[in-house]
Amino acid sequence: MQIIQDGGYAEMAKNEWSYSGLFSTMGYIHFKWNELDEALQNTKTAYELSRKGNDVLLHVFTSLIYGWVLLVTGNQIKSNEIINELEEIIKTKDVPPYLTHLFLAWKIDEYIRQEKFDSAYKIIESLELSSDKDIDFANELVNISFARYLISQFRVDEAEKVLSQLHPLAESGNRIERLIEIKNLFAQLYKTTGDQDKAMIYLSESIDLAEKENLLMFFILDGRYLCELLSRLYKQPGFNKKSTKGIFLKKILTTIDKREAQANDPVSKILSKREIDVLKLIAKNHTNQQIADTLFISLNTVKTHIKNIHLKLDVYDRAAAVTKVKELGII
Repeated sequence: MQIIQDGGYAEMAKNEWSYSGLFSTMGYIHFKWNELDEALQNTKTAYELSRKGNDVLLHVFTSLIYGWVLLVTGNQIKSNEIINELEEIIKTKDVPPYLTHLFLAWKIDEYIRQEKFDSAYKIIESLELSSDKDIDFANELVNISFARYLISQFRVDEAEKVLSQLHPLAESGNRIERLIEIKNLFAQLYKTTGDQDKAMIYLSESIDLAEKENLLMFFILDGRYLCELLSRLYKQPGFNKKSTKGIFLKKILTTIDKREAQANDPVSKILSKREIDVLKLIAKNHTNQQIADTLFISLNTVKTHIKNIHLKLDVYDRAAAVTKVKELGII
């Protein structure tokens, strides 16, 4: 990725739809590093480029990554538009099972995180997933999501059977990201059963794998399930807080704490009156210059207000900011 950026190839590629896969991959990497501004920019570029071409598979892939990033960065409305578009494509086009499973796995995971367990189960039921069935590479992703669902429903014996098939499968292919996900789920499983020692072993192994590539997002997304174990690991006697592993773990904990604090804070107390005024005009689709003229402030002041709004709301574009404050009843 550094070669692409240093050589200036990224700018040249922005006009050619066939490079959408490149931008999507770059966005995915930034997403896993928790560099969300860059992730949003690159995945949006990928999505827009893919719409100019005629490669359905490439468009599905780029849409999946863009929709995922949108959801995490707070733009629920646009993410839902992407989901609806993907569902229509999958119904009407010849999409390979791997991409279909990737899409369905994403939906199951998000339903679980939103505690919409009935919706998650409907997908699982449609796929006829079972802890008694064999797992292979083709259905690996949906079975990882299935294991997540089983843990959420305290069906720990079934979850252990599924994870015990998934772990050697990922290990045999040395697929680091899958191993991190599976080890994190093992940690959640054993935390649920009360076997703290096993939970800590799997979590520590996961951190060892993730730290080498700075893969923060695997832990941040499941922060509410893993935070207690992560804190315990960090506070263990003899744990070297100044090591690269210690610094990486501290970064995860700090990010999880920040996200939780922002989620729990009453936004109306965080935002100033002027920032709320700016948001109301953004909601009316005013441009920055129109906002400046209406409020009798400079264009630079408007840009500063918008930047502060994004930081305070933990969102990454205007639409997401408006969506969030409307959901909270502030405007």
